[in-house]
Amino acid sequence: MEIRSIRRDKRWFALLNTQSNKEENKQTTKSLRGFTLIELLAVIMVIGILASIIFVNFSKIKGKSLDTRRISDLRSLKESLMSYYNKYGQFPDTGGSSNWKTACSGTTNDWMKNYLVPEFLSRKLSDPSDCSVCNGYEYASNGTDFKVRDGCFQTKVYTKTGDTFDDPARDWHYGAIYTDEASGW
Repeated sequence: MEIRSIRRDKRWFALLNTQSNKEENKQTTKSLRGFTLIELLAVIMVIGILASIIFVNFSKIKGKSLDTRRISDLRSLKESLMSYYNKYGQFPDTGGSSNWKTACSGTTNDWMKNYLVPEFLSRKLSDPSDCSVCNGYEYASNGTDFKVRDGCFQTKVYTKTGDTFDDPARDWHYGAIYTDEASGW
């Protein structure tokens, strides 16, 4: 009888031993499993939020840099047109406010090439984003007044001196340089 009870005790000890091994194995496999679904979703959500913030800021920065280039181009065009006026006593005439000329290459409508390049402007300027069919810069003049406009501005642009390049005759995404009489064209 004593032998049987010892055997029972050994079985009980062995049974107890296997149960504790199973619990240890569960903890070990649980720690080796990886991330839970909730943890993965939380990380993905944080990454998504950060990516959207970076994307929005990058878009704004890119838009501002393109608009800065447009302002520089408009200033160059204004200086070139003033040089043309000083030499010939008038601005290049397109027939007035209803006859806009574009800067499309390979056409007779290319006002920059026809009037300004290479004498007053070293190269033909085009909108940095090529947002329109004819690269943005359009020109109209009656000989005494002029307006150059670009419909590709992405931000409302003011310079440090307070000058605005907004076109008063159009919505905010148009930038323009003009003489006072041509502001409403």
